Amino acid sequence: MKTKEISENATPQERKKGILRMFELLDRDSGKFFKAGALSLAALLPFFITVAFALATGAPGLLLGCIPTGMLAAPAVAAVADTVMRSLRDEVGWWFWDTYKKAWKRNARSTLLPGAVFGPVVGLYLYLLYFISQLADPTREFWLLFVGLLVITGVTQFYLPMLVCMELPGRVLLRNCFVLFFCHPIKSLLAALLQLIYYGVMLIWFPLTAVILVLTSTWLPMLMADVLLYPALDQHFNLTAVYEKLQRDQWGG
Repeated sequence: MKTKEISENATPQERKKGILRMFELLDRDSGKFFKAGALSLAALLPFFITVAFALATGAPGLLLGCIPTGMLAAPAVAAVADTVMRSLRDEVGWWFWDTYKKAWKRNARSTLLPGAVFGPVVGLYLYLLYFISQLADPTREFWLLFVGLLVITGVTQFYLPMLVCMELPGRVLLRNCFVLFFCHPIKSLLAALLQLIYYGVMLIWFPLTAVILVLTSTWLPMLMADVLLYPALDQHFNLTAVYEKLQRDQWGG
């Protein structure tokens, strides 16, 4: 793999912000996003099938199948995070397939436990959401579910960006998630809200949104959130310098 370089014309002070920054990254790296996202969507298929069986049969015990399927999908989702974070660092001179395989292998073991935990949690939320929607007046239950999911997403959305950029134990990454959430609550909740709106639209209007889901999969909501979160992550952890050291030590960059 080519040695990583940081573009001289893309210093943090000169980077665009907000939606302009996102469009800049889309224009430059949309092909890489799509490839990583498509692979993550394929890895998530067993998870979706497991949840679909649980919903069709009304058997919540089948959600235990979300543990192995969550573990199966986790490395591919982490590889999407790696692709997005490379783009946000304005990294140049890297070939997608070579880098993707190395990112998948490097994060495979460290994502197994998070996949085993969050797989059934997400599956349970989807299960509850479906049955709440069958109630005559689901407003109160829906908002309780939504607020809980918003807070959980607001905290945990920092986990993958830190995981792919830093070599830290899972408990330390989780602690950092809470620290970042409480240091940047508005930005964290806004990033979480954008992701939930995206997935909500995909879910409510499925299968009409199937084509959009295939094209944008997991990378678009992750990109929208990370465009907001990256300045806070870089401020607290100096991600560029940390990642350069990680690459030199582990990837031989």
